[in-house]
Amino acid sequence: RVGYTEEGNPDHLVTIFGNHDGMLNPTFHTCRALTPTVEEYVTMLHSVIHTAGKPEYISVDELSVLETLTVVLDGTGVKASYYSPPSDEEATLQDVTNPHKPSGCA
Repeated sequence: RVGYTEEGNPDHLVTIFGNHDGMLNPTFHTCRALTPTVEEYVTMLHSVIHTAGKPEYISVDELSVLETLTVVLDGTGVKASYYSPPSDEEATLQDVTNPHKPSGCA
């Protein structure tokens, strides 16, 4: 996610990086709430697959969706993993302004 509070991420932006020919290609998405749902992650992943190819894994920073996302992706060749949100110091340095136009989640 781009931010972890309504103030820091009022548009509920999420960045997904696809890997196409060795280059990371970020895509920006908006979601209904600060915490994306499994459905929204799958929608974002679908978008990335069509623009940058199928990734080997998707890392999410929300434990509440990890187990279900892992089940949903079983057999697809895409693995789900967890990465922790940024530390307070890292969050302080995040710049939530984004020149890219986000695409909406269904």
